[in-house]
Amino acid sequence: MLSFSFNPVTAVLAYAASVTGSMLGLFCTARARIVQRGERARWLVLAAFSIGGTGIWVMHFVAMLGSDVGRMPMNYEVSTTILSAIMAISVVAVGVFIVGFTKGFVWILVGGLFTGSGVAIMHYVGMSALTMYGSIQYNAGLVALVVCLLVIGVGVVGETRTTLPPLTSGPARGPLTVSANGRYFATPDGIPVLLTGAHTWQNLQDTGFTDPPPRFDYQAYLDRVTANGQNFFRLWTWEQARYSVEIANDSYFTAPSPYARTGPGLAIDGKPRFDLASFDPGYFSRLRTRVQQAGARGVYVSVMLFNGWSLQARKGDEAKNNPWKGHPYNAANNVNGVDGDVDGNGSGDEVHTLASPRVTELQERYVRKVIDTVGDLGNVLYEIANEGPEDSGPWQYQMINYVKAHDNHPVGMTAIYPDGDNRTLWDSPADWISPNGDLDNPPPRTGAKVVLADTDHLCGLCGDREWPWKSFTRGENPIYMDAYDGAYGIGGDLDDRDAIAIRANLGYVRRFANRMDLLTALPRPDLCSTTYCLAGPEEYLVFSQGGGFTVEVDTDGLTGEWFSLDSATITPAEVSWESDEEEAPSD
Repeated sequence: MLSFSFNPVTAVLAYAASVTGSMLGLFCTARARIVQRGERARWLVLAAFSIGGTGIWVMHFVAMLGSDVGRMPMNYEVSTTILSAIMAISVVAVGVFIVGFTKGFVWILVGGLFTGSGVAIMHYVGMSALTMYGSIQYNAGLVALVVCLLVIGVGVVGETRTTLPPLTSGPARGPLTVSANGRYFATPDGIPVLLTGAHTWQNLQDTGFTDPPPRFDYQAYLDRVTANGQNFFRLWTWEQARYSVEIANDSYFTAPSPYARTGPGLAIDGKPRFDLASFDPGYFSRLRTRVQQAGARGVYVSVMLFNGWSLQARKGDEAKNNPWKGHPYNAANNVNGVDGDVDGNGSGDEVHTLASPRVTELQERYVRKVIDTVGDLGNVLYEIANEGPEDSGPWQYQMINYVKAHDNHPVGMTAIYPDGDNRTLWDSPADWISPNGDLDNPPPRTGAKVVLADTDHLCGLCGDREWPWKSFTRGENPIYMDAYDGAYGIGGDLDDRDAIAIRANLGYVRRFANRMDLLTALPRPDLCSTTYCLAGPEEYLVFSQGGGFTVEVDTDGLTGEWFSLDSATITPAEVSWESDEEEAPSD
């Protein structure tokens, strides 16, 4: 009697080949389903070679090499063996191309039947290449069972939900310029970039109720930004060293400051007065380091130069304390005889106007110091002032032009507060703007300027997971004012469910932006029943709050997919065609 044996080493090698080939192939198949249509075929070809060539045929042949029937010699006919390899790759290719370019259960069933049956036949073709004394017989029931399992397995793989691919980003490339689209910035090689991310008040200076204030964990913050797939934040500055219009407690401190505190004499807060002719190297060293660290991780940073919340005893509805008492340009706080309160009303509104040439000259000197500190870094943008006072427009225009005369990075202007008129932003020389307005129904952006739609200027501490999609499909770059861990003092919790969802969806939006051709993508609310539609010549991104929707398309043969905000997965969408409209059900 002949004895059958199997080499355990080849069994392990065969298993490893199967796992590796299948894993790589499924990754390629999943990738093919979420890239642009023109790139899909090459990923499916790679999937066919990975699954059919390595995961199936190499596994099968290595396993056969490890089998032994007594001392009987065993050989393999070369032509039949090669045919089995070609069959494995070919039938898998047909299956993955069916799944990759069609949608619906019927096509998954067709692909599963074809590929599953083909793989089964390939195995027996491979077995027929074996030459030995005697004959090989098969149990018909077991053969039928194997074929059924293969068909079911391939069909399940075809229906499997896929997740968005991870973002692989190296260092941020810059300086950015306005792209040909006008709604987005572009890297030096002309590739459009959607900017999106969450910013918080303490990401440059430390603030808090002790002196010195607790140190903000910048690395943990940067980890959270990149973990959520974001690529942008505003780097906040506060002009005052003590007091806040939002916090009643006098013991509220900000450090470091751009200006050195040398004295002689004491300021209102009991510390040495500021010398407006001397800068604090610690501030500018921290500024450069934090911008560099962000850029190394693919994050662009808007360096805030001034802050409208550092000047006034009342800012909108807030009047809990007067930050002007802690401002370096308060006459009681500097050794240079500079008084930014030109009208003597106890607030420093005039600092953000052209009322004092001396103040403007000092501000330009400070701006030049910032440019000298970070202007050589590619991931830099500039913001003149966060929510400047109502008369700050001409002053901001002058500062924008000053920055442009000394640096080539984009310069932005944010909403004037309170009750700012957005025409001041649109008429400005800024490259980008952050207007006020409607959070849920922003107007379709025309590309006249890049719009960074920031919840800070739209509604303050607000938003939900749907907002980033509404903003993006209207041609905006969505930016989130994140209360973060609450350390600033006006609320916030890292575990807040809405905040977690918004942070995640900013990253999801960016992943979809990376899949689209942003050079040609236009907000087209007129094309879809939901009114939230970003459309290109051969692609349409539609946000639906629920229920079916229709899309008017100009291209035949488009396929559809759903992205679920609940599970963060992509599934095929059933598409029905009625005249020139595509209809899909809600997720």
